[in-house]
Amino acid sequence: MSFEFKPNVRLNPFGPTVWHEFTPLADKYSAVNLGQGFPNFTGPSFVVEAAKTAMDQGINQYARSAGHPRLVKALSKLYSPLYSREIDPLNQIVVTVGASEGIFAAMQGLISPGDEVVLMEPFFDIYIGAVTMAGGIPKYVPLKPKAKHITSAADLVIDQEDLEKAITDKTRVLLLNNPQNPTGKAFSYQELEMIANVVKKHPHLVVVSDEVYEWLMFDDVPHIRMQLFLACGRGVSPLAALERLSVALVGRLDGVLDQIKLLPRLHVPISSFLSAWLLLFKRQWQSDSKLL
Repeated sequence: MSFEFKPNVRLNPFGPTVWHEFTPLADKYSAVNLGQGFPNFTGPSFVVEAAKTAMDQGINQYARSAGHPRLVKALSKLYSPLYSREIDPLNQIVVTVGASEGIFAAMQGLISPGDEVVLMEPFFDIYIGAVTMAGGIPKYVPLKPKAKHITSAADLVIDQEDLEKAITDKTRVLLLNNPQNPTGKAFSYQELEMIANVVKKHPHLVVVSDEVYEWLMFDDVPHIRMQLFLACGRGVSPLAALERLSVALVGRLDGVLDQIKLLPRLHVPISSFLSAWLLLFKRQWQSDSKLL
């Protein structure tokens, strides 16, 4: 009896990634590779030395699944002042193997098959994979030029009517990237306020804010954190879940509502050769939800 192996049907929409296409072409023609963001320089020497010291001291065993206590305490110390609130390092921060894994885990934990996820075009292409592998249905809201001639990414804006039309009773996640890849757009206070006001109308909707480029701001443009905006009295109570993702050495996910607890329960392989944390989220919506 013959058997034809077929991969998971959720893999059907996927073809070669931009990295698989552009990197070989750049190598073939000795071109500058703009398809990937890897640096052409080594990391800081103090980081390398710290890693060597840790290995020499035998600090090379499994860490706490949600992040080594020293690490999450350092992250809490860094981010608590930035968010104007105390972040509980042991309960509100989860360390992942890069932001890509964090986003993937977030989609696995937040959406069920058939749920819709709003993506703002153009977007980082891993978002599609994270959404569809969780059984989600992407819904697209394009950035549109606000003027005839575009001089910077700031001239690309989200139309409120487009955003409202994209949200239905099936929408569970709005995935926001600020600053945005690939345009470099940094959302303004007014734009984030508009998005928050739209989200406020939908108690079933959760925002995942990918702010991996928060430290790469130029021209004195301030980075406005979505959760800090909400904590300033703009109170969108359902705007919950995962607000910090970073790709530097590790990724971070921290819950921003006491109704939404990040519960790292399963230690499973998400990407090749890496152990990952699949996060389970318990959504306890209440009509009088309050931010921490």
